[in-house]
Order: sequence, then structure tokens, then C-alpha cells
Amino acid sequence: MTIVKVLKHFLLELFSLFFVRPYESLKFIKSLLIRKGDGSFLDKTIDEKKILYYVLAPTAALAACLKFKNPTKINEILTTLNIMYWIIAVLLSGLLFLVNEFLSIPLFIAYLILYYCFSRSLEIFQAFVIDVHSQLSNLESNSTLKYYERISLAAISYLELIFIFGISYFIVSIHSLGLTNACGEPLNMWESIYFSGVTITTLGYGDFSPSGMIPQFVTVYEVLCGFSLIIVSFTVYVSRSIQNNESESPLPTDQKESTGEHND
Repeated sequence: MTIVKVLKHFLLELFSLFFVRPYESLKFIKSLLIRKGDGSFLDKTIDEKKILYYVLAPTAALAACLKFKNPTKINEILTTLNIMYWIIAVLLSGLLFLVNEFLSIPLFIAYLILYYCFSRSLEIFQAFVIDVHSQLSNLESNSTLKYYERISLAAISYLELIFIFGISYFIVSIHSLGLTNACGEPLNMWESIYFSGVTITTLGYGDFSPSGMIPQFVTVYEVLCGFSLIIVSFTVYVSRSIQNNESESPLPTDQKESTGEHND
């Protein structure tokens, strides 16, 4: 699926969801605010944890809404959103670099960008931790993705985390919240992405060090997100993929015979 097709599919889904058939969106919102009871169809008790999660991560609410609307296309939705958000992170970092060269970024816009970055990082962290827990506990999953497909999604999300945390460090730095380079100047976009990369991989060269409470919190949070992906998710997905002998395409018969996998 090309980038153009991904963008087109994503925009059409959003337009259809909120403008063509808004009633389905209202039904989904109602389902979010109601906790399922034991044995009953709906328990009229508000699920405070679910509400809080979707307030903190509205991008997760959007993904859940799209899956609610298209329950037979969950795999396609997950893949499309994964690629789409990675593209947004790359484009947003480039746009901020260009804008900051000529204009100052208003504080209100900066807070909105930080909110988006936090939403995505929380969604990624929660999604993969819950998925790994489901796989280890042999719980039923809504997705039928193969483990090698999950590895691809985790890799793209890992790269996206580098960019969105880089954007976060850039916003924090230019607004003088405790993150500067060796000369005491705010980080530029490239330095912010570099700092994000060495932080999430736990290399920590020490050429940049956060001194304020906000950047210190963000660095610890980024390490936790990266750990959940590169250590926990990758390890589980790779081991399960090898255990289930998964491959993207089955071996031809002659290759199976040569490897001893074909029984006469």
C-alpha cells in the first residue's frame, strides 16, 4: 500500500465516520462510556478508567471508533493508522523545523502538539503492553495479525516514538523548560531527534542532559515506552513467530522437500 493510498484511505474513513454516518459515531461514544457487566448486555455504570484513557489519548479513541465501525477490517485499520501516524510524525518534525527558522511557535500550538505526542506515545505503550499480556495469557484478541506482522508494526511504532519524543524535546527546549545543548542554547529539531534516539535506545552519551522536571519526566517516560517495545514486545513476538514457524509466504514444494519438511 503506497503512501498516497494510505492517506486517501485514512481521510475517507474520517470523513465517513464523522460526516456521512455520524449516528455510528454516537453509538460508539455511548459504548465507550458504558462498562460491560457480567452476563448482561450493558451495565449502566460509567467506566471512569476508560473515559480517562480516551481523554489522555484521543488518538486511541479514534482508532477504537474506526474498529467499532469496521469490525471486519481491524487488521487493515491497525496497519493503515500505524503507517499514517509515522508519516505524520516525520512531516510534523520537518514542518516545525522550517517554521521555527522564521517564526516563533505560539504557546497554545506548542501545547496542542505536546498533547498529540503524549496521546500517541500513551496509545502505543498501552496497545503493545496489553497485546503482549494477551498473547502470554492466551486471551482472545480482536486482531488476527501474524506475529511477523506485529513485529513490523512494533518497528514502525518504535521509529515513530523517536520522532514524536524528538518533537516533544524540541517544544520543551525552545520554550526554555530545562533542556539545552552544551552551549546553553535550545535544541534544534535535529538535536532533539538525536537526543530522542539515544534516550530510547538507552545509550545516553551525555552530550545533552535535561535539567528541568518536565524534560526529566519525558526522558524517563520515553525509556519506558522504548523498553516495552524493543525488549518486551519484540522478544515475545519473535519467540512466538519462531515457535509457530511463521513466514510471510509458504515454501514451495521443492524447497520443502530439500529441507525435509515434505513427507511423502
